[in-house]
Amino acid sequence: MKRLGEEQRARFRRVGLTEFAPDIDKGEFRPGLRVKRVQGVPGVFEMTWAPDARATWE
Repeated sequence: MKRLGEEQRARFRRVGLTEFAPDIDKGEFRPGLRVKRVQGVPGVFEMTWAPDARATWE
């Protein structure tokens, strides 16, 4: 988050609250978030929410 610009941080928060969090509750992600496992790293996933923005988590 520290490396993101102000606009990217705002977009991440907006997408996280309106799309990502509800999808976690449902147990499936909408295609627009492009969620997938990171190859070769068990338990780590990535989400791409914009052409130049992605996040990883475990």
